[in-house]
Amino acid sequence: MKCPFDTEFHEDPREDDPYFDPDEPNMKIHEVAKPPPQGVEEFAVAKPDAIFSKFDKEKENNSKQEVEMKVKANNSIDDDQPDLTPTDEYDLKKSRKHAWVMVLKGNREVSKSCFLEPTTGRKYEIEKSPYFQVECVFNH
Repeated sequence: MKCPFDTEFHEDPREDDPYFDPDEPNMKIHEVAKPPPQGVEEFAVAKPDAIFSKFDKEKENNSKQEVEMKVKANNSIDDDQPDLTPTDEYDLKKSRKHAWVMVLKGNREVSKSCFLEPTTGRKYEIEKSPYFQVECVFNH
């Protein structure tokens, strides 16, 4: 059986040259591109969109909402809670003195008369106010 490979030794003097490249005759010399004149952009490269995590964004939104809810809860008055009125001797006799503001309808674009509690800022309708009697009235 005969060996399919070339067994003869061909010595080429160019093989001794470490800088010899057999593909060199096939290479073409290209001119180096000159940069465009100053102020002129030849190519515009589009910047990719910012990458973000949906999970992190949702977590950030939830934390912002929680902070807003806490701030709102700390800065608002819940009218559903009853007033804290400890019992004492004046309360049983209903003789405790207190000042409040009555706003009459018709003035200052008010559609219905009401009482304003100055200590809490709550608004009471005339029929549903927690007051028992009027001792004196001032105007201005």
